[in-house]
Amino acid sequence: MPAGVYPLAIGTTLSINARSENPAGAAEFIDYLIADPKRMLGFLATTGTNPPPLKVSADAYPAGMDERVARLYKAIPETTNLGYASWSFVPPKTDTYLYTEFDKVITGAMSPADFCAGLQKTFAAEFAAGAVAKPFAPES
Repeated sequence: MPAGVYPLAIGTTLSINARSENPAGAAEFIDYLIADPKRMLGFLATTGTNPPPLKVSADAYPAGMDERVARLYKAIPETTNLGYASWSFVPPKTDTYLYTEFDKVITGAMSPADFCAGLQKTFAAEFAAGAVAKPFAPES
């Protein structure tokens, strides 16, 4: 990967299981964690857990936070050189296509153009079926 490419591949999810015995309590915890950017950044600094998608000023990072982590989260909003991990932002059949067909590109059995066409066809079918996650906008 060329220097300066920031892959968007954060693997944290803040979710409530549909079968939870206490969904209100789970929602309250998630709200508690992300409602206060200072608390959220403190949690990031202490645990290394990925922060929720909230806009925060670069000077809001707490003292003692790993400078490498701070540098990453400061740089991402300023770049247009973003990539994504194959398991990010795609529905299940598209994800399966990515990891089962990409080897054919590497081995020369499939052209990149054919791979992309197949990927688009698979994604378009899932998109039409409503199987694609709805994008969100970070909140301040």
